[in-house]
Amino acid sequence: GITCTFRKHPVTEGHRAPACSRKVDPMEQTYWLKRKRSSLAKAQTATHSQARLAHFDLAGRYSVKAANAAVSRTEADNDQ
Repeated sequence: GITCTFRKHPVTEGHRAPACSRKVDPMEQTYWLKRKRSSLAKAQTATHSQARLAHFDLAGRYSVKAANAAVSRTEADNDQ
């Protein structure tokens, strides 16, 4: 995993099933976008550069998750 030097513990990605086997939650994209905005806001108010970096990194991960949720959602809509 990736070691976060600010918190001194490993940050790991959870195992995720392939998109074709997942049930699509219409609120998933909204959830990840809210997490992204929250992390960006925390990064802007952080006083230490390591904290800013950690929050920007999380925001990037949340952005990817939101994009994946949008793709899964589009695929589910096309299947109907």
